[in-house]
Amino acid sequence: MVIQTIFGRYRWAYYLLLIILGIQSFLLLQNDPRFILILGAALIPGILYLSYVRNSDVGGKEPRGVIALHMILGILIIYPAIFLEGLGIDILIRLGFVPAYDFSFSSMMFWILFALLVVAPVEEGLKLLASLFGNLFHSENDQATDTIVYTVSVAAGFALFENYRYVFGSIGGLSVEDSLTLAIARSFTAIPLHLGMGLLMGYFLSGYYHPRKFGIGRFRRMQLLWRAFLFPTLLHGLYDLVVFLIFFNFTLQVIAALLFIIVVTIYVWRQVWELRRTKKYRFLKSL
Repeated sequence: MVIQTIFGRYRWAYYLLLIILGIQSFLLLQNDPRFILILGAALIPGILYLSYVRNSDVGGKEPRGVIALHMILGILIIYPAIFLEGLGIDILIRLGFVPAYDFSFSSMMFWILFALLVVAPVEEGLKLLASLFGNLFHSENDQATDTIVYTVSVAAGFALFENYRYVFGSIGGLSVEDSLTLAIARSFTAIPLHLGMGLLMGYFLSGYYHPRKFGIGRFRRMQLLWRAFLFPTLLHGLYDLVVFLIFFNFTLQVIAALLFIIVVTIYVWRQVWELRRTKKYRFLKSL
């Protein structure tokens, strides 16, 4: 109750996000008016996806401030992710694997291990921790669909800020047109991936947070928590593996990523709607 009193209605988080976006937009316009197009391409698709998930909440829309709070947590975990992924790169290099763009055994093994054992578990693990941590600060998570909205909010904060850093970090070496192309490509590949994994994570966490509603015991509840980490990590790792190994052709990378995301997103959404209808978990039930 004390923490909830301190955060009040959480409007500060919502306004903080708006202020940050406003200041950044102003600074970009001072440099080159076209940069605002890049900012829009980098952020708007993810915001629309999050809005769709929020509006799909059958129990009513969640407060914007609480959503913003979870997005801020998603933004903050970018920095430990960068540190841990850098540490993973150092370990792989020390083991003799080389991060080169060729088809040698050493470079191929580097990208395989980097995708499956570094990037995916680090990013999905941090998003899971942020989702669990964020729910300590409020009592709005009172329905299964609320859990999904807040987990996607964490993923949205992470994905949008990662996309922003990725796109604007490359501007020094790219033209405005190429940066815009990169922003659009990532907005329809990397961002939907993160949000889709947030949706999948929330799918399992909804049972973890609402065991009585689904008739779930203690062991099954912990099993769902484990799955909330395992399955997003596996799918995220496979996505990265596809993208990393098709380094020789940007267009082919985008096409492969889009196909992967379309198939995964459709399947995950079907499971979410089935969960709402039957109150039973059918996703990879045998595992």
